Amino acid sequence: MNWGYQPAVSVTQSRVLAMQMTPFTAVSNVAVETQVAGLTLPATSVVAGRQLVFETAGTVLNNTGGNLSTLVKVKLAGTAVLTSTAFTMGTAADPRKWHLRATINIITTASQRTAADWLYTLSGTENWGAYSAGAVGTSSSTVDLTAGGVVEFVATPAIASVSYTMQAQWASLTEVF
Repeated sequence: MNWGYQPAVSVTQSRVLAMQMTPFTAVSNVAVETQVAGLTLPATSVVAGRQLVFETAGTVLNNTGGNLSTLVKVKLAGTAVLTSTAFTMGTAADPRKWHLRATINIITTASQRTAADWLYTLSGTENWGAYSAGAVGTSSSTVDLTAGGVVEFVATPAIASVSYTMQAQWASLTEVF
């Protein structure tokens, strides 16, 4: 039966380019930029007009006894394309949950438009009933991805402490269009 619907563009099935379903190495006791999660973007997927989605989620624990600020970034092939304002998290005995989603529009092999949002729960006992939502932002970038590269989420805690840990539990990189 024809309902008269004709899509404006042809829709293709999305496909997973890279995925890690086991925890990444935890970021702990550092006050320098450190990768939380990263996946390799194959060069064959860097085609004008493609849209990619990088998604990762995990936990963050601030049990330092005080507030702690952290700066987060999305990077393409080693270049920061989005940088958040530092978020401040109060101390808690339980880890909080977090989720990052970045959409990368490939304009050319050396030109992109990226947007990302970042959510985290306000306490470790919450199940998203109380959370902070923040846009990491949107940005145009000119990173040469001809050879592919790593898409990554990095964090820079304000202080080094063994009582602060951020860990990605999984990550995926999907080609949407």
